[in-house]
Amino acid sequence: MLQSLQDTPGVIKLVECGSMPSGLPLPITKPFGRQFEFNDNAHLVVSVINGAAAVIQQLASHTTPILHRDISIGNLVYYDDPPVTYLVDFGTAVRAPTGHYSALSTNSITGTSAFVARSALQCQGYTVSSELESLMYVTVFLALSGVVRWAKSPTSPSASAFKTESFCDQENFERYVLRRCREDLVVVVQRLRDLFWKPTYQRNVTAEQFQQALHSQ
Repeated sequence: MLQSLQDTPGVIKLVECGSMPSGLPLPITKPFGRQFEFNDNAHLVVSVINGAAAVIQQLASHTTPILHRDISIGNLVYYDDPPVTYLVDFGTAVRAPTGHYSALSTNSITGTSAFVARSALQCQGYTVSSELESLMYVTVFLALSGVVRWAKSPTSPSASAFKTESFCDQENFERYVLRRCREDLVVVVQRLRDLFWKPTYQRNVTAEQFQQALHSQ
C-alpha cells in the first residue's frame, strides 16, 4: 500500500524495505519526523492535527478512496517549521471503492481503542468521518496529558460506552474532559466535541468542517 502512495502529500516516503530477523518486512522511510509530546503548545498541536485532516482528505480523494484505519497519536509525525504532517504505518489501510469499509465483526476493528471512532467500535465501518473522529481523540488525549478514561477499556463495547458517556452529554463532557483539560486547548476540544456529538452523534463530518472547527473564533 505504502509504495503506491509515494506521490501523495503527507504520506511518509518509503526509501527501501528490509527484513527483520523474524522475516517480517522492515520498511525504511523518510523523513524521520517527530511525534507529539504532552508539552507541545496549542498552536503546534492544532497545526499538526489540521495537516493530518488534510492528508485524510487527500487519501479519500484518490480514484479508489483509501482509509488508514489506525489514526492515533503514534501514527502522526511532523517535520520542519512550520510543521508538515505525515501519516505513518499503513499496515491496516484499505482501498474502499465506496469510500466506506464495513466492519462486520469485532475481529474487523483495527486501530488503538483510545482513538477509534465510536461508529467503528460498534462495527459500523470506517469512513472519512471516523478517521477525523480519531483525530479528535488524539487532540483530547494531548489535552488531558494521556489520562483518558476510555484508553484502557478491555473491549470495544466498553470503549464505545465510555466515549458515549463522556461526550454525548455536555455535563458529563465537562466532568470527564473539560475540567481536566489543558487551558490552552479547552476551546478547540469543545468545538470538536460539538462537531461530532451535538446535538446527537454525527457520522458524516467532512475534513472541511473539521478544519473549520479547529480554527473558528
